[in-house]
Amino acid sequence: TVTLTEGALRLVQAFPASADVQIRMCDGVEAMLRAVRDRMKVGEQALAVRAADQTRIDKLARMLSGLCEGISVPLASFAELAEQVLADARRGAPIRFLTVDPMSAGSATEKLAAPPPARFVAAASLTLAQVVARVAVHDYEWATRPLLPVVAALLADVGMVKVPAAVLAKPSALTADERRLVERHPLVGAEIVRKLLPE
Repeated sequence: TVTLTEGALRLVQAFPASADVQIRMCDGVEAMLRAVRDRMKVGEQALAVRAADQTRIDKLARMLSGLCEGISVPLASFAELAEQVLADARRGAPIRFLTVDPMSAGSATEKLAAPPPARFVAAASLTLAQVVARVAVHDYEWATRPLLPVVAALLADVGMVKVPAAVLAKPSALTADERRLVERHPLVGAEIVRKLLPE
């Protein structure tokens, strides 16, 4: 895009004095600028999708953190996020494999930040929810009520938020104690959900 823009500007600067030749050369400049415009639209759309993903990650991270801190989060908040994921699936949007550094606290404003590793867990949960949303609509049992498995996917790793971020970010093999912390997260998550989201 930058190269095309630069090429169009150089071409304009190199226009000869003859008006007839300038008019013919304008067709080439217009074609280059149309290509730039089209590429800019694609870039804007990609940025909008990325911003929406980051907003979803931050929102889910705050909800999962709240649950881990013992704060009751309405199930409707998870259902709203699940509906957005299902809407993407119904539109045929591609699955976006979301990743966030386990040490990331995230959001641009501190009051909205979630403690590590909540954003890491939220990104993984949203990726799982995207897959579940595409599978559930084709499953005999869930096709008529796909919202429930997508909400379950969003909540599946809530216990992982309690695992220290340093353990999840560790580049080398985990120690036996660290492995036990990670392996224990489904039980921790089930207790959190049972206590705070009994419905």
